[in-house]
Amino acid sequence: GIDLDYRAVSPELRLEYTTFIQELAEALPDNKILSVRVDLPQQLSPEEWETGAYDWQALGQAADVIKIPTFPDPRAYRAGSEMETLLNWAVGNVNRYKIQLALSTLSTEQVNGRLRTISYQDALAPIGNVKMVGDNPVVNPGQQLGFTLGGLSASTGIQFDRDSGAYWYAYLDEQDVQRTVYIENAASIAHKLQFVARYNLRGVAIENLLNESNDAQIWSVMRQFLDLVIPPVDSQYSVIWRVQNDSGGVISEQIVDLSSPNYSWTVPEAGGNYEVEASIASNRDSSVALPRGNVAVLVATPTPTPSPTPLPSPTPEVEATEPPPPPPVVAAAPPPAEEEEAPPPAEEAPPADSGVAAVAPAKGNLPFGYGIQADPRGNTTANISLIKGMGFNWVKFQMPWKDVEGSPGDYGWGEWDSIINSYSSAGIKVLLSIPKAPDWARPPDDDKSVEGPPQDPNTYATFVGAVAGRYNGKVHAIEVWNEQNLYYEAGGQGRINPAAYTELLKLSYNAIKSANPDMIVVTGAMTPTGAPPPAALDDVEYLRQMYANGAKGFFDAVGAHPSGFANPPDALYQGGDFDPARGYDDHRSFFFRNTMEEYRQVMVANGDGDKTIWPTEFGWPVWRFAGDARFTFAQENSLERQADYTVRAYQLGKEWGWVGTMFLWNLDYNVTASNTELANFGIVGTPTYDALAGMPK
Repeated sequence: GIDLDYRAVSPELRLEYTTFIQELAEALPDNKILSVRVDLPQQLSPEEWETGAYDWQALGQAADVIKIPTFPDPRAYRAGSEMETLLNWAVGNVNRYKIQLALSTLSTEQVNGRLRTISYQDALAPIGNVKMVGDNPVVNPGQQLGFTLGGLSASTGIQFDRDSGAYWYAYLDEQDVQRTVYIENAASIAHKLQFVARYNLRGVAIENLLNESNDAQIWSVMRQFLDLVIPPVDSQYSVIWRVQNDSGGVISEQIVDLSSPNYSWTVPEAGGNYEVEASIASNRDSSVALPRGNVAVLVATPTPTPSPTPLPSPTPEVEATEPPPPPPVVAAAPPPAEEEEAPPPAEEAPPADSGVAAVAPAKGNLPFGYGIQADPRGNTTANISLIKGMGFNWVKFQMPWKDVEGSPGDYGWGEWDSIINSYSSAGIKVLLSIPKAPDWARPPDDDKSVEGPPQDPNTYATFVGAVAGRYNGKVHAIEVWNEQNLYYEAGGQGRINPAAYTELLKLSYNAIKSANPDMIVVTGAMTPTGAPPPAALDDVEYLRQMYANGAKGFFDAVGAHPSGFANPPDALYQGGDFDPARGYDDHRSFFFRNTMEEYRQVMVANGDGDKTIWPTEFGWPVWRFAGDARFTFAQENSLERQADYTVRAYQLGKEWGWVGTMFLWNLDYNVTASNTELANFGIVGTPTYDALAGMPK
């Protein structure tokens, strides 16, 4: 028969193209098949699609096969997403037994919102090649060497999106541009074949199936599909490390998970040339592994050092009354010098040393999660039900230090035990933000009309350590302070001090981890601002100074307050003024995405690419309480826009891959504090609550 693949036909030729297909179908003998490929339509609404030059109903009546291309974005294959909506519409316009899905084995890369297809090998290439830790051209027997894959330090590591069946990762390229790679492999193809089975379609056409760089397991999936079987595929990526001697023999092999691709090798006693190589495999199958290069290692052959001949001891005279002299001392030959293990390469300038050492290693790659801040004074039973009704599993409370420790060592926990026990028993994890020093702990000369830190950071560390111990297993994360880059959280104007905060963070980290090593420590989230000192300090610059003062290693996640004001979460400020008549859109601090991505750049630059950012407060206010002129911009945010922006923010955070738990501000302050600006952010009884409850998690 004939397989027609005419693409990008002008919509003006819709009638002519339809007539051509109809006449061609009539001219073909009855035993010949006519297959027609259409272009991907544009969705106008859930029930309407714009098909351009391709009249699907007419073409479906004339042709034997209608090939429908599929979406390049893997997220379109989640439940309720574009692919499902398209097929619901398609089978109503074309006989389902004529529909063939056109799938591709190529992977997808997203850069600045644009998608392009790349090969399977190219999709895995940024993960990097074999890299030896340190510069060791010649090493000694018995020395310990470390190896890794060079590209993973600035990436999220490979993640699996179960909703779309796709493996993916994100990384920053040499120009600090984020690239997100979606890997097309056997697992994602199997997921897409489920659509063919679910809608009982004619079948599938696989594009680029003969590409030699494909995941080899795709062939196995397709062979089983011929027997109407779609096998479950769970592609676990691993790194296969091998060491070969100069004759090509494998003397060592180890398989590790790709999320932690490091390899340690003890150099053998035999000198000579060795080669350390790595390859990436799916499901530990070395037969189809992708090579990631090798490193040559020259092992020195030790030269034996002869033992010195001892000198004879003099024989004493029998008449001698004095004891014989001792034998001469013969100095032993020094052992051959051993080369020390090379330290890992420096990622940044050495931080200032305060003499504080971390008592436990910080955690990396904390998973994405859904959280919201609630008023601890609110209705606990109702709020637990509301949070679980959204499908969320985290809640944030602010626990002011001054409200609990009124005098040194005198803890009044009040209702906190009951509140925390209730949420913990309901299966909701708790983040406590702990700011606001009591007056007895503050410097005598700071501004007591605003909040501020203690004079001695050890007093705060003692308190958060007590919290970590008391609520071990019930509170899962502690945020160390809040918005410390603003004067009214720093003790007054002129008192903002990143070095002092970093010292407080270090001491607090050690106190918390000593009481509960599993507690997640989050840095105090700063407010995005362009206001100058002494009232504020740019939040991105503050984060840089934290690293410069040695903060690395003393937190598990970086806290952030990425305000959106009236701007969409995916809008990126790149200079200028979007709308001079509007306001709140002429600086990067007004944009959710800028805050998140600029923090990420600072973290990656300081070797913390494996850490996540936790937005511990974000949201879009509506104009509910009109008594605060600071929030006049909220008049632009309708309840529907608030819902749309909030859902999109959670989706962005999950897609980025380097975001941990996100806490919306807030759940119920429109109930508990309706006559304050806090109410502008509350979502109880609003479309935002309904949208979050219906959002795929």
